[in-house]
Amino acid sequence: MDGYVAMVNEITDLTLLLLALSKEIVAVIMPENLQKAIKYAWAGLNGASSWLGFLVAAVFYLSEEEGFGDTLCEISGYGFEVIDALHTMVDFTKEANGAV
Repeated sequence: MDGYVAMVNEITDLTLLLLALSKEIVAVIMPENLQKAIKYAWAGLNGASSWLGFLVAAVFYLSEEEGFGDTLCEISGYGFEVIDALHTMVDFTKEANGAV
């Protein structure tokens, strides 16, 4: 179950990359108390997607009971393919900007 939640949270983090960069830039110029508020708001935004991980885990456990859990597990592997592709894009943008 934790694997599905971690997968959904990582996909959310990577898809919100531009927003994360903007958040960091804005947080630097804010006073300390507003920096904390921004940090907690960001954690709440990322945590809000956790329920999707729990939903996927519940569907997986139900599919295990019905006998097609292996198929759903195979399909879930594509979530990690998405994560790898997003990491590749993030690494590419770092290299393009000279921040290796």
